[in-house]
Amino acid sequence: MRPRTLGARLVRVDERESDPHVIVDFDFEDGSLFVAVENVSSLPARDVKVAFSPSFRLADGRREIGELELFRRLRFLAPGKRIRAYLGEASAFFGRGEPTEIAAHVEYLTTAARHRHRHVIHHDLEIYRDLGYIRRSLP
Repeated sequence: MRPRTLGARLVRVDERESDPHVIVDFDFEDGSLFVAVENVSSLPARDVKVAFSPSFRLADGRREIGELELFRRLRFLAPGKRIRAYLGEASAFFGRGEPTEIAAHVEYLTTAARHRHRHVIHHDLEIYRDLGYIRRSLP
């Protein structure tokens, strides 16, 4: 087994992985919020779908997260691939009254045998509400 860093914790991953592992996470960067889908394994994932409950709106405040094709029908997610969607400034996200306790329902095909894997990841975005940050200037 080799160690793999996932967020702030260390996860042991068996070298003989038989299935991919897809996660959904939220990033806070320079005062902005992002949601990401990532294949944290060394195997590809196929037909990835993510549903959020409750749903929330994107940076424009009009479209729901579920309208993005990224979460509706991601046909192939390469090993180690991470794709982020911009949710906007954290202050605007919280100011719109978006939910802070969000469950990401993740499903994808795991093997050549086309086994469908499902799991739920629970997030509490309240942890980002009172974080300070420093804006980096653009080069």
